[in-house]
Amino acid sequence: MQITPKATCACLAFSIGTALAAVPHSHGHHHPEPEDAATASSLPAAPGGLTKTLQDVKRPTGRGRIAWSTYWKLCWQSVAGAKYYEKRLLTSEGAPRKPARINSNCFRVEAAAGENPSSEGLPKRDLMLSMQAAQSAIQIRAVFPDGQTTAWTAEQAVGEIQP
Repeated sequence: MQITPKATCACLAFSIGTALAAVPHSHGHHHPEPEDAATASSLPAAPGGLTKTLQDVKRPTGRGRIAWSTYWKLCWQSVAGAKYYEKRLLTSEGAPRKPARINSNCFRVEAAAGENPSSEGLPKRDLMLSMQAAQSAIQIRAVFPDGQTTAWTAEQAVGEIQP
């Protein structure tokens, strides 16, 4: 099989904006500068009940070929009184200055994709998911009507479903 860029695409379907100064560490991506410890300890607890799932979607493209995508979905328990949630993407290039707003308690992103003969299934899917997990993570927090926020969740590696 000849591999083309179209046949092996591992990408995140959202932009991260301008990066903050970041702190490198052992698993590939960078963290934003830590929040002041006194501020972080006074915040309400981060959203809990985190669940991560993968969903494969295939569609025939003709001549015995398929296009496929694997979506990674992160859900969390609703936080009482929250107006909305915010997500922060952490990558090897840093984190955005301003978190992105989410109006539900789940977030879904394409973590791997390809196009190939249907007889091959989903080649390189696991490799693409591993690469994605090493390069990007998501954190979630709740925002209340008065603008107060909860603490951020622990990092959730994109493409990983293990705790």
